[in-house]
Amino acid sequence: VALARALAPRPDLLLLDEPFSALDAPTRMQLRHELLNLQRQFKIPMVFVTHDLGEAYFLADKLAVMHAGEILQIDSPGEILRRPCCLPVARAIGVKNVLPGTIVSRDDTGCRVRVGDTIIDAPLYPFDAGTRVSVCLRSERIMLLRPERVGRSSDENALHGEIVRAMNDEMTATLYFRADDARLLENQDYDLQIELPLYIY
Repeated sequence: VALARALAPRPDLLLLDEPFSALDAPTRMQLRHELLNLQRQFKIPMVFVTHDLGEAYFLADKLAVMHAGEILQIDSPGEILRRPCCLPVARAIGVKNVLPGTIVSRDDTGCRVRVGDTIIDAPLYPFDAGTRVSVCLRSERIMLLRPERVGRSSDENALHGEIVRAMNDEMTATLYFRADDARLLENQDYDLQIELPLYIY
C-alpha cells in the first residue's frame, strides 16, 4: 500500500529506506521481484537503502557503500564484490577473512603476496614489491579439497590443514580451517573461515 501510494503521483525519484527489513524471507523475495517489475514498468530511478548484501546485489544496477556517512565506493555490485577499494568496504560487504600481507613480486599475470608463512598468488593490482596490503578472501569462495587432490599442479594456493571447528544453521556450514605448516594467522586458532551449503558439507 505504501509503495502504491508513493508511485501514484508518478515521482521523478523513489527513495526506499529499508522497506523489506521487517518482512519474512518468502515475502521479502516476492516483493523484490515485484519491485523490479515496477521499476521496469514505471522507469523511475530508485535509491534503495539496505544492510542486506543479497538484497542489494539482486536489485542494484549501481551499488554505493557508505561508512560513517561517507560514500566509499560506487560501482556495479559484481565489481564491488570482486574488488572492494578499501578495508571498510570489504568488511561492509561481508568479507570474513582479512589477512595482513606484503607484496613479494608482480608481473603481467598477477601478484605474489606473503601472508604469514605462505606465498599466495593473487590477481594483478598496482602495488610495488614490499607494499603492505590486506588480503581479502570471501569465505564462500574457498574450496575444500580431499587430501588426495591437494598438491596437484592445477590447484593454486592449496594449503594442507584441518577443520578445527564447524557450526551450521541447518542451511549453511561455517568451518574454521587451520593450516598445518604455513600458518596465515598466528594470533588465533584458525586461519580461514569457510562457508558452504550444508548439504555439500
